[in-house]
Amino acid sequence: MKGRLPKSSVRSPRSSSARETRGPRCPRRLPAQESLCPVPSFQGSSHRDAGEWPERLGRLGSRLVQPGSPSATAEQAQSRYRDKDAAMSPCHIRRYEDRDWAEVRAIFAEGMLEQVPANFWHLLKQPGGFLLLLGGPGALLLGSGSLLLALLALLALLSTLWLLARYPFSYYVAHALRTDMRDIGAAYLRDPGSCFWVAESGGGAVGLVCARAAPEAPDPGQLELLHLSVRREQRGQGVAKALVRTVLRFAQERGYGGVVLTTTSLNAPARRLYESLGFWKSHESRTGPSWSPAAIALAHYKYALPLAS
Repeated sequence: MKGRLPKSSVRSPRSSSARETRGPRCPRRLPAQESLCPVPSFQGSSHRDAGEWPERLGRLGSRLVQPGSPSATAEQAQSRYRDKDAAMSPCHIRRYEDRDWAEVRAIFAEGMLEQVPANFWHLLKQPGGFLLLLGGPGALLLGSGSLLLALLALLALLSTLWLLARYPFSYYVAHALRTDMRDIGAAYLRDPGSCFWVAESGGGAVGLVCARAAPEAPDPGQLELLHLSVRREQRGQGVAKALVRTVLRFAQERGYGGVVLTTTSLNAPARRLYESLGFWKSHESRTGPSWSPAAIALAHYKYALPLAS
């Protein structure tokens, strides 16, 4: 092209002086016996100097990692996991003792009654409950013309639905406290095929679970998991999962063919826990007729254990 020189012939007027200032170029490859980053030697140095090297390297590494880089993100995630593990209180699982009687009964009753609000909202979402709440006070308002009577009727219907939602759980708790949870040693500790475990943390009971041979299981040789409960403050720390795994190990050691359990269909956290550990839902049932508002849906789960060779 006219008036333009090839690139190879274009030279900067400062290239020679810059090359002289920088000095000779380093070879592209270093010899095998040389190292680009020599390892510091602690020979002849004091113990204080030797102990400062890891600290200096750690500070250097933290400066090299940028806040938005993948390495920084991974390091932050690992730090969060370490902080979470450190915050988790240690939990020790042991057999039931007589001194645990009052605590385990309170934990069991509290855990069962915590399911009442979910059942109450479930009743409100049903077509029958919705029509009852609107139709009853609405008809009273149209017939009497009194807004106060309509509001009182609405409060009365809500209270009735709350009692209906609470009844199945309060009945189950009262029945269990009068039967197997009244004399725990006789119900679960005298037979070698059954047991009762307590999760202890901070010197007190924080969870419980028990198991015994399933009397009504369709398949013989099944162990039934019962009364799994954990205090609200200790949830999300793996206490319930450790208790369930304790039952699974016990069933395998005693030669059971599997583990069965029953939970409410509305108890989504418990269902996710069981399914994450390998349980599968075998069938569903109800505690009463389908038309009864006090009847709740139950989910039955199974866990198959490998046959002993």
